[in-house]
Amino acid sequence: MKNLLYFLLLATASLFMSSCNMNNNSIESAEGLWQSLGYGRIFQIEKDHYTYYEHADSICSPTDSGMLTDFEGAFKVKNDTLTVTVGYDVFYFKRIPALPSLCSTDNSTESAENTGYNFNASLESTSEHQAAGMGIL
Repeated sequence: MKNLLYFLLLATASLFMSSCNMNNNSIESAEGLWQSLGYGRIFQIEKDHYTYYEHADSICSPTDSGMLTDFEGAFKVKNDTLTVTVGYDVFYFKRIPALPSLCSTDNSTESAENTGYNFNASLESTSEHQAAGMGIL
């Protein structure tokens, strides 16, 4: 009986440690740049933080940033697809090789505080990607 209890304790501890390691591996494998499917959103994931951009052909705006702990346990990477699950919402992203040049200019940094610019970025991104995806454009 004592051996069985010891075995169960050891199994539980190893399961707990492997699940912690999987979260860390998921974050490490998620590092990079990802573009949402059907939307112009770009998710830049770095070591311990993220930046979220609204992107269209003529506009790019960093609309959110924060610590990756905000998404703890929400990442799943399979091949070149990142799945982010937040509550009941599931978002899919494809890996991209580089941040579009429009997003990495000084203008995008200055526009982060500009509500009008951010609204236009969101509106243009939505109309460009969703309308095109539905065959409207």
